[in-house]
Amino acid sequence: MFLSPSPVRALRPDHIPAALAICAQNPVLHVLPAARLEEVGSHISREFLGYFEDGELRALCWAGANLTPVQATERALEAFTKVCIKSGRRSTSIVGEASAVRFMWERLERHWTTPLECRWSQPMLLASAPYAGAVDRGVRTPDPAEVDDLFHAFVSMFIEEVGYSPVAADGGAYYRERVRSMMRARRSFVRSAPGSGVVDFKAEVGALANGVAQIHGVWVRPDARGQGLATRCLGAVLNLCLGMHAPHVTLYVNDYNLPARKLYAKLGFAQVEEFATILF
Repeated sequence: MFLSPSPVRALRPDHIPAALAICAQNPVLHVLPAARLEEVGSHISREFLGYFEDGELRALCWAGANLTPVQATERALEAFTKVCIKSGRRSTSIVGEASAVRFMWERLERHWTTPLECRWSQPMLLASAPYAGAVDRGVRTPDPAEVDDLFHAFVSMFIEEVGYSPVAADGGAYYRERVRSMMRARRSFVRSAPGSGVVDFKAEVGALANGVAQIHGVWVRPDARGQGLATRCLGAVLNLCLGMHAPHVTLYVNDYNLPARKLYAKLGFAQVEEFATILF
């Protein structure tokens, strides 16, 4: 009996141009997988799956730290899901377009472990113009040599956002190097007097590709909250990102975080897509 070959295959280095072109069909929605594709380059390994029809790459699925479908039809999502059921859970989150995440999870739920949290509605926001209001001139890109002084703020943000510490597994070596690499690339922003070790505010460009910079890790020191610092500092970050990195700046936020949504609207961010995230 002849069996049709699976339409899903691991991507090879020669598939990267076509994969990036698929991400570019919606650069705001797919900045995370596009950035990862550019990062891994020829060392793509089996981290990305491709859905092929008539020998052509039609859709992707980043199956690394995140499980993220890219431009996938229902047929492609079904095919990706079957592979994920067979291989078992390796990712720490499912993240991406809300409808696609829901589609995959409805089929994976019986086969994967119970998630820690499901964030079903996360508005994806976009700004392409500078903030015209007052900004904090103290926001800067720190020197990588400052990583030890500033690291505690990055850890605090991570714990607040995800619910566990990034230093638990290896003493923080991996996460520290990631923070340092962001500083080297001038993609980290802080409000902190050099040498003080006191961080009032931090944010970073967590993904950068196809003319889109995505802001991650926005954090204000707890005892400095409620004083308008976030507006002034994030306004500065928006303007710096537009000047240094990309003509479009994006971020996503939980739908129930009304104070943050109000802040982002004030800065000129408007919703263009809807994300969802399932955390394990």
